[in-house]
Amino acid sequence: MARDDAVAVEPGPRAGLARGVLPWFVRHRYEIMAVVAITAVAAFFRTWQLDSIPEGIHGDEATNALYADRILDGDFSEPYDRFHAHGRPAGFLYWLAAAVALFGDSLLVIRLAAATLSILTVPVAYLLFRAIDGKATAMIGAGLLAVSGWHVIFSRIAWEPGLLVLAEVTAALFLVLALRSEKRWHFALAGFALGLGFYSHSSYPFFLLVVALVVAGWLASKRNDLLRAVAGPATMLGAFLLAALPMLSYISRNQEVYFRPSRTESIFRTAAFEEGSLGKRVDLVLDAGRDFVRLAVFEAPADLAIIAVPVSALLGLGLLYAAWRWREPGVALAALAVLVVPWVAILYPGGAGPSMRRAIGITPFVALLAALPLAAALRTKYLTPMLPRALAVLAIFGMVTYVAVADGRFYFDTYASRVSISLPMVEASRYMDGLPDGAYVYFFSSVWNYDNELRRYLAPDAEGEDRSGYWGSGLDLTADRSLDVVYIFIGSLLDTSDDVRALYPNGRLVDHLDGDGETLFRSYELPAAR
Repeated sequence: MARDDAVAVEPGPRAGLARGVLPWFVRHRYEIMAVVAITAVAAFFRTWQLDSIPEGIHGDEATNALYADRILDGDFSEPYDRFHAHGRPAGFLYWLAAAVALFGDSLLVIRLAAATLSILTVPVAYLLFRAIDGKATAMIGAGLLAVSGWHVIFSRIAWEPGLLVLAEVTAALFLVLALRSEKRWHFALAGFALGLGFYSHSSYPFFLLVVALVVAGWLASKRNDLLRAVAGPATMLGAFLLAALPMLSYISRNQEVYFRPSRTESIFRTAAFEEGSLGKRVDLVLDAGRDFVRLAVFEAPADLAIIAVPVSALLGLGLLYAAWRWREPGVALAALAVLVVPWVAILYPGGAGPSMRRAIGITPFVALLAALPLAAALRTKYLTPMLPRALAVLAIFGMVTYVAVADGRFYFDTYASRVSISLPMVEASRYMDGLPDGAYVYFFSSVWNYDNELRRYLAPDAEGEDRSGYWGSGLDLTADRSLDVVYIFIGSLLDTSDDVRALYPNGRLVDHLDGDGETLFRSYELPAAR
């Protein structure tokens, strides 16, 4: 029984928050569980045996880890790395440095840092797809992205493509929300996200072109009230400039460095293009486009994933469906991304691997476009009855499962079982790292030099020099007999060990084998003359 003098107490902020959030979770519990499950599948594909698949270490992984150490030591603080290849934005390097600072420097840590970005991409992509076309499209699209072989293969190595894709879907999400709500703070978030994406990857400006086209189309649809409508994109531009200011400042001071790739790698700079007629030039560009489509859809070399056959067919339907809904900014964004972004791989081909890496930004939009016609079919009146609808949902689930199995088998059975990244140099470096103090290495290889990034990362304290005759010095087999010397021979120089053993017969020759019994490298341990 209540007391007469009881005083009613207003709920505090926490109680109000709980009253609002908990019912929301209860209402959406099945959707949340589905998103968690899809993200868990994505995490499995991207983290299972991550420290051993792919076997070995990519040179870029070692380089990136060395840069992370430089950042932590205060030796690197630029927004752009001018020295790696032809140059690249440095955003991923700072992310990697944070991971190394928190969890230590190991192959698992640096790969997990990259994989985490790709895993986070899946729930963010779900929110983007849901904002564009509802829950059904979001479920199907996020499921396809989670098992995308193309996305997986570039998620399991410690490099920047995963950051590019996450940057794109995050910026696209805020952009779609901004164009729908027309709220200034949404535009500000979109601009800031777009600006941060500038630090992700060299191909990101192609996505910015897509965004510019979408915003221009949206403004054209608002031409009757253009003065009011332009305030949102203006806010977005201001936020973009604020976020991108360090990079823009760097570009203004280092134009030759930043634009060097476009001046050296472009198809327009090839002799065939510069010397050819107009017809030959058109054919050259069209051939490059056909090569990209062939690699992505119809044919996969041993080191690349492809768009699975069902997804390719659905992508074609999705593009046709998007043409019918071209006035919707989100749908137009996805279609334009698939049509525009691949030009970074067509105009700057660089081989199959670089082409697929540069164009990986289309993977979430491929998943979205493939999901659109399936979700549209679920909404038709023909699938309103429970049984046909249940069968359709089961068929879609089966298709996604088929893609998951096909892409999983491709990566783990075909790719991962046949590709060993720089394994001879990796194992030789690990061997050098385990040498006793005072040992001095004479290194012989026609592929790697002694100062290779793999050796500097895996065996930073090893002392030695290159003796192969390939890297600025002549072939030299003689040893300083006052030192404990270890000769290391790799690849075409393996048999050089016979000549060394003839000179100094009292050493110890060891063949270091892989799992198939093939020689990775050969060492000849020669103790000092006492």
